[in-house]
Amino acid sequence: MGGAKIRDVMAAPRAALSWDDVVRAMLPASTMAPLDTARRLYGHMSNVAIGFFHAAVKDGGLGVPRLAEFIPHLRLRRLLRLRASSVAHVVACACGAMVDCQIRWCRARLANVPRPESADSLKAYWARLWHDAVDGADLSHIAESGVSTDWVRRPSPFMRGGDFVHYSWVRANSLCSRMRVTRGRRGGRDVMCRAGCQATETAGHMIQRCWILRHECIVKAVGNSLIEKGWTVHYERVYHTPVGPRKPDITAVRGNKVAIVDAQVVSGDTLNRAHSNKVAKYRDEAGLTGIIIAERRAGRDGAAARVAADSVVYATVTVSWRGVLGSDSMRSLEDLGVDRRTLRRIPIMALKGSYLNWVRWNGMT
Repeated sequence: MGGAKIRDVMAAPRAALSWDDVVRAMLPASTMAPLDTARRLYGHMSNVAIGFFHAAVKDGGLGVPRLAEFIPHLRLRRLLRLRASSVAHVVACACGAMVDCQIRWCRARLANVPRPESADSLKAYWARLWHDAVDGADLSHIAESGVSTDWVRRPSPFMRGGDFVHYSWVRANSLCSRMRVTRGRRGGRDVMCRAGCQATETAGHMIQRCWILRHECIVKAVGNSLIEKGWTVHYERVYHTPVGPRKPDITAVRGNKVAIVDAQVVSGDTLNRAHSNKVAKYRDEAGLTGIIIAERRAGRDGAAARVAADSVVYATVTVSWRGVLGSDSMRSLEDLGVDRRTLRRIPIMALKGSYLNWVRWNGMT
């Protein structure tokens, strides 16, 4: 049932969104009506940036081709390839007046696309349009983390069809808040948080205020993956350091190697910087490496063991509330052996937690 629902919700709107002015004028209204209805299945606000729908999946969009540009792009590339043919008769035909007219038509339709004859030019155009928008700016580095978009391109056992729609709202920043619904027509309207906070009411503010359950689910998933790889996992072990107590989410031990892992759900597109800051908090500011070496030699985890400084490693689970796993964070987890299946689950858990936090917040205010 879950697979059928995902197919109904994902496939039908994708087909509907592909229809544009190129074919819309050729179809009667009776044909277009169900396609427009299918488009509304996504349930997004009417002012969601068009780039979200048409940007490639790897760039944080839905990957729905817009035929108004897609058809001229394919036609232009095909005609230019004919002119580069090794067959003289083909080249002669491709240099005729009719082909010249077609090429001019294609270039006119693609006037806003730089280097339209390039294979990836259209994808780059829609990616730039989406990332230059207010709602897409936080996703400008999402292509560096492929696991953050796997839930869009392939069905997941952890996601129902309805979940796909809800998570796309989070990804597109299409959740109702006072700042979001008054965009472009704010005037003197009140945009302060309805809960009484002295802050503007944005989706990020509403979601990030209630993060504990989402955080714990992510930590538990990573911990279980490490256990499967032979690590002994300790949750929230307290280390007394010169700068005060430090309590990383996970301390994992395997042989003479110790891994410190901490999770964080952040805002914005500075995921790699947040990863570096979190590592520095434990490794540099607190001097945790020396403390762990001393404790291991004293036999805190059983028999005393000699541990070299390079045997203590640090990793983070740094994911944004819009379901983007930082590339540096992903690599640090892969180095510990966290499997791809778990890495794909982390963005889904972040999106689920964000959506549920938003629903819960609206139910309380």
